Amino acid sequence: MNRNIKSYWAWGVVAILSVVLIYLCFQLVRVYRHNARAETISTERSTFTTLLSHHAPLTTANTAYIQSWMTFDYINTIFKLPPAYLQTALGITDAHYPHISLTRYAHTNKIDTNTFLTEVENTVASSTPIAQ
Repeated sequence: MNRNIKSYWAWGVVAILSVVLIYLCFQLVRVYRHNARAETISTERSTFTTLLSHHAPLTTANTAYIQSWMTFDYINTIFKLPPAYLQTALGITDAHYPHISLTRYAHTNKIDTNTFLTEVENTVASSTPIAQ
């Protein structure tokens, strides 16, 4: 008899957890749709991915593709900049350079992220890429 009670409890717990999981999935979809309608989800990342999938090289005219989630290393690579270019041009002394995102660097140094992003875009726009 005791074994049957434990079995019912186990099935009950699984059923409750399943309901909670389904509820959370619906909430995730609801929040995603809300944010998509409010345009708080960036579509530039997908545009950027499309651009890279066609192997189009980025030039200094494409600085609008720079996003705050990118690392300095990533920006140096996609714009074909010398590895220390942004470090020198922006006066970066962070030990994590170039493997730190723009957002993290801005927060660590108490700089407004959007202002810093604009500064990075301007710095890349005035750069000279490495020759192929």
